[in-house]
Amino acid sequence: MGTIFDILYDPQQLVEANADVLEPDDNSRQRERLRRGMLYAMEHLLTPRQQQVVRLYYGEQMPLAEIAKQLGCKPAAVNRCRKRAAKQMALVAGLCYEMGR
Repeated sequence: MGTIFDILYDPQQLVEANADVLEPDDNSRQRERLRRGMLYAMEHLLTPRQQQVVRLYYGEQMPLAEIAKQLGCKPAAVNRCRKRAAKQMALVAGLCYEMGR
């Protein structure tokens, strides 16, 4: 099973992770609601640095050490940034999903 960010880059991951919970006819609507929530969080709530870390780590699957080198900081700082972004995005995506947004 992947992470919540996989819905941005590979929506099929969500289907596989929740196959026992979701009804087949509901998958596309639910995936779309989660994706929209994640995109909203990424665009409106994350700092530019968090957005960059999310894109590099989850989108390009770049290792933390390589991201840190590119950003001029320590891997631990990148990991903290990634965790904060993940928490924020998961919370907003979950709220959007619950609200049917």
